[in-house]
Amino acid sequence: MSFFACPSGSPMQHKPFSDLLTLLRGLHFVYAYIDDLMIASKTPKEHMEHLQQLFQRLKEYSVTVNPDKCEFGKQPLQFLGHVVNSKGITPIPGAVEAIKNYPLPNSFKKLRRFLGLINFYRRFLPHFAHIAQPLTDLLKGRSRSLNMTETAIKTFEQLKEMLSSATLLSRRDTNAPLALMTDASDTAVGAVLQQFTNGQWEPLSFFSKRLNISQTRYSTFGRELLAVYLAIKHFRHMFEGFAFTIFTDHKPLTKHNNYSPREVRQLDFISQFSTDIRFVFVRIDHVRKPLHTRMRAHLKSYIQTTKQSLSNVLEKVTL
Repeated sequence: MSFFACPSGSPMQHKPFSDLLTLLRGLHFVYAYIDDLMIASKTPKEHMEHLQQLFQRLKEYSVTVNPDKCEFGKQPLQFLGHVVNSKGITPIPGAVEAIKNYPLPNSFKKLRRFLGLINFYRRFLPHFAHIAQPLTDLLKGRSRSLNMTETAIKTFEQLKEMLSSATLLSRRDTNAPLALMTDASDTAVGAVLQQFTNGQWEPLSFFSKRLNISQTRYSTFGRELLAVYLAIKHFRHMFEGFAFTIFTDHKPLTKHNNYSPREVRQLDFISQFSTDIRFVFVRIDHVRKPLHTRMRAHLKSYIQTTKQSLSNVLEKVTL
């Protein structure tokens, strides 16, 4: 027996679509995920040329597409749970509205479902791991009934509000200066990856991770270093082949002499990507103010100073 379409629920349904990716090799403008294809073009004319190349390749391998499920020449468009346009990505409004109207959980199953839904968009939420801790703590232990404390209820509403006002995550510009800003608390670490375009710093993605019991016992230096280490591991695909600057509000991280074996290993990994670690003096409460906001003024000053220094050098060379 043979199928004309992939049967729903088949454990092997991903394999034929993985094989499909090899058929699209060389078409750099096509982005594929299982059975979804997105064609990125700069102009309408180029888009038509890209479509022609794609259809020709699909025809060669007898692959058909359903016209009712296709959208051509559309901007913005929805792809893999996000709204994608030329400037960047945002969460799908329908998903945001569903999470915003999600009722207060009265069981562990509903709480896990809520955390799973909002965790999908955690890249838009700074300090997500730290803020969501009161809710994730409820999943620990052996209690059979869910007791939503006042703190947990506030966290539940705060996360929904944060997603409702989520900022646009910019599209990566490979010619723009890149910066990683990290921070650590007693229970979590966080970072924001940004690029400097149009005279300002724009967020590319947020990262956060809750610390395990042993990591919470690290020294302040150890936690701050761990924040840099984990953030670089998370954004590794963005850093390879590009220079970037690491900004931290922990001055000892810029120069330290006595390292533990664990810290030596982490520094060795970090040095493979960047050795430019700079200190940022911060007065604003780190819990209330996101990383990208509280460091923006300093980074803007840093860029202006760098440009002025380059101008001075060029003047001397000209003379």
